[in-house]
Amino acid sequence: MKVSTRTRYALRFLVRLALARHGRSLPLSLAARRERISPKYLSRLVIPLRRAGLIDSFAGPLGGYRLAVPPDRISVGKVMALFEQNGALVPCLDGNGPCRLARACRARRFWRSLDADINERLSRTTVSDIVHGKV
Repeated sequence: MKVSTRTRYALRFLVRLALARHGRSLPLSLAARRERISPKYLSRLVIPLRRAGLIDSFAGPLGGYRLAVPPDRISVGKVMALFEQNGALVPCLDGNGPCRLARACRARRFWRSLDADINERLSRTTVSDIVHGKV
């Protein structure tokens, strides 16, 4: 499983927003500078984050972005689901047709178990956990 740059940058942006004082809005340009992400690239990531209800945007001199929900309600798994095409660890688990060896493959059970463990960890780890160094 390779995590895309989009997912990594979106998660960094959400962590940055969680660190904003008292839930204040953070201008995109400031967040981009602090995270060393191109503002143009980051502006493309906010669209799916807003559609998913994870962030809000505000116009004006004090405008910018802020979390729409508490950081302890945003799982890493939810962020990954927004940006990753296929989360399966190995091709035989991705649901794109059965593997010819699926019934006889003894390793498939291991891969399925490992995939479940990873997905469980992604589901229970939140932006808040990252902010507070709990992971």
